[in-house]
Amino acid sequence: MGTRRPTRYCFSSHIAGVAAALILAALHAPPPPILAQEQLPPWLLCGPAPASSKCKANGSYQANINQLSATLPKNTSSTTGSAGSSAPDVVYALALCRGDANASACEGCVAAAFAGAQGGCPLYKDVMVLYDLCQLRFSNRNFSLDDDYIVSTPPAEAFDAAVRLLVNATANYAAENSSRRFGTGEEGFDKKSRIYALAQCTPDKTADVCRTCLTTIANQLPTYFGGFNGGVIFGAWCSFRYELDPFFSGRPLLQLPAFVWTPPPPPPAPALPAITSQGNAWDVP
Repeated sequence: MGTRRPTRYCFSSHIAGVAAALILAALHAPPPPILAQEQLPPWLLCGPAPASSKCKANGSYQANINQLSATLPKNTSSTTGSAGSSAPDVVYALALCRGDANASACEGCVAAAFAGAQGGCPLYKDVMVLYDLCQLRFSNRNFSLDDDYIVSTPPAEAFDAAVRLLVNATANYAAENSSRRFGTGEEGFDKKSRIYALAQCTPDKTADVCRTCLTTIANQLPTYFGGFNGGVIFGAWCSFRYELDPFFSGRPLLQLPAFVWTPPPPPPAPALPAITSQGNAWDVP
């Protein structure tokens, strides 16, 4: 398969969970630029967008964050709740665990995310932290209103085509065949390689919205995925990951047959200019 680079991870400051959205204020702002990383998580963004002010060490806003850190890890699969009731002390917080994480792993990951957020970004009002098994964002604005879908990165023409096929199939499975809006897939690529994928939308999204979000990602594959063994995408309402090694729990929910590559036909040769004969001379227009 030639020389390939390691997995690239990309994410936005608009990580939207849904399984648990504990509410704490609201302002709408344009989405920030995508941030791409090639190091492994966890990642931490202090005040991703817009510029985040800081709260008082013993103020109401910090107290609401402390309340969330005590309750949210245990309720990441529950419905929306709240802590704080009036601006500027209301906080919006959303957490999402990977669909194959059990309750114990989910609770531990979200608790660690809160600890990491407060330790790495002390007194920040807007923090995002990203672990392999979970995502957490809390903010003084309602970032759930944002609607950005983003992307990440891998390589060669045949591999790209195989990834696109698996992306679309796994996305359709997640949108249509699971109330959790979660799907995993596997596809044979060559005699030595298999591709594994995971697609997930926030569970409150309809099948159509989930499919649209994941399709938006899939349409960006030719542009953003070049030369990498795997890619990870974190967006507002959907996430996607693919690798050459298994990375999710259990058997894949979707298994595709081995990919068969059919190269596209070569482009037609350029038309030659007309040549006319005049006696012994040749004129080329």
